[in-house]
Amino acid sequence: MFTISLLCVVIFTTSCNKDSELFDTEIEQRTEDEKNSGEISESSSSIDFIINDDTFHVSGEKDISILNVLGNDTIPSGYTSELISLSTPKEGIVSINDDNTINYEPIENTNAKLNGGKVNDEFQYTLKVTDTDGNSDVKNASVNVTTDYSGELKAFPGAFGFGKNATGGRGGIVYKVTNLNDEGEGSLRYGVEQISEPRTIVFEVSGYINAKTPIRIKNGNITIAGQSAPSKGICIRGASLWIEAENVIVRYLKIRPGKNAYDPNGVGQAGGDEPDDGIRIVSWPGGNSIENIIIDHCSVTWAHDGILDITSPQTDTSVKTKNISIQNCLLAENIDKGYGVLVNLAYNVSFYNNLIAHTSDRNVAFSSEAGKGGEMINNFVYGTIRSTWFREGNVVDFVGNKYVTGPNINRLYETYKMEKGEFDINQSSVYIDDCIDDGKLANWNARANPFIVSAPNFNNDYDVKSAISLGQDFLSYIGDNLHRDEADQRIIDQVINETGNLITHENQVGGYPSLSETSRDLNFDSDNDGISDIWEVTNFGSTLIKPTEDLDGDGYTIIEEYLNSLVY
Repeated sequence: MFTISLLCVVIFTTSCNKDSELFDTEIEQRTEDEKNSGEISESSSSIDFIINDDTFHVSGEKDISILNVLGNDTIPSGYTSELISLSTPKEGIVSINDDNTINYEPIENTNAKLNGGKVNDEFQYTLKVTDTDGNSDVKNASVNVTTDYSGELKAFPGAFGFGKNATGGRGGIVYKVTNLNDEGEGSLRYGVEQISEPRTIVFEVSGYINAKTPIRIKNGNITIAGQSAPSKGICIRGASLWIEAENVIVRYLKIRPGKNAYDPNGVGQAGGDEPDDGIRIVSWPGGNSIENIIIDHCSVTWAHDGILDITSPQTDTSVKTKNISIQNCLLAENIDKGYGVLVNLAYNVSFYNNLIAHTSDRNVAFSSEAGKGGEMINNFVYGTIRSTWFREGNVVDFVGNKYVTGPNINRLYETYKMEKGEFDINQSSVYIDDCIDDGKLANWNARANPFIVSAPNFNNDYDVKSAISLGQDFLSYIGDNLHRDEADQRIIDQVINETGNLITHENQVGGYPSLSETSRDLNFDSDNDGISDIWEVTNFGSTLIKPTEDLDGDGYTIIEEYLNSLVY
């Protein structure tokens, strides 16, 4: 289900409560008085302008937020407008500024502030518009304000887990991918590897990017907004995505290296002794620690080593990989080693609302450093020989996960297995709640028994569903569901119908589906700011806004509001 979160959302509703009726009566009386005094012409019915209701989200941490209520109104050029009155909201204090914006000051709600909740409020404004002949008219509209007391600004609405507060490219430049080349200006690789300043990457094109080597994020503070792509979206083919820097947001991409993918064992190639993964999140010895990374709604399949590896270096314990969220992703069909997901010495890693399918092992494997680990919340693991394991000394939470073996597979071991390791076993802590395996309660090995605890180890907030409810609706939401194609849909159908099997080549399941190469029309974004002209005009009346502005004070810039509106 998509929830649209816009700076100003047009809502065609009529308030019928008592306060609104009294307000309407006051406006009608004032209008009559103004007409009688000659301020409004009797020909006011000829005035043609449109005002719309507004919705704003503001932070309870800010004393005053400025609401641009006229941003989505339509007032002809040459007409003058004036906000002449406001009704009184119950949860805030409002006043009119000289530029026809409104100051909104939330009245502190102690209960909401203590519990990190939200408070909804409503008021009305009256606008007087005068045309070039001096004729005037007044109209009123409603303003809905939600004050958020959660005290934190998420990467985007719906971000959860340890990586939820990544800022990505917020406040930086907008880089537009205008071609499907593997290198050069306008390519994805150029925006990722050649630009070092904070940046949000949007797409003017759809199709396959045939990568010869991994696309490597070495400079952080970046958002890759795959939801901005037209048609069937973007798929990286032939190589992987490496994240080697902090503060990264990646959303709505497909990554499918394939059987003939880049081989790091080739002459002069970096990557160690193993074949490549689908996504690799890695910090290096002698380098910097990396954190605040979130991968959302990505489809990653047909990798060789692991579908996803998250790693800290073994030879430099001062360098960490931590605070990462993997959510709403489809991770499936390893075509070589069969591995799914490995967390290797990294920690504070959250897996939420993912499908892991047709991978024989590491679903997920936690091998974090001593006394640390991660969490799996509402994940569906399908078609595997071995499910989830973790090392002695790790701290892990498993909540609401569902496991289904699938056909033609002989399962090994328990649902959750504590493996031997080099760390002190007494640092282990394991929380398991509402997890099911082939329709029965999940189990674990005897080594884990002394370390099973009755309360979660981590306190991240989630919208947690029951394991048994993870069905067709859940599956329809995961992966790059904005640009669903035949390959992803086949995997989802196999999970629903309990069919399919492990594979060793993408051609065994139909190979790469067709993906049309399309480009946006030139008039889609005439001012080249990465935002649709139609969206700008609908919400602000013009295309003159700056993508880095935050007009409603909720912490999200205009480009973020636009990108969020595409999926919520």
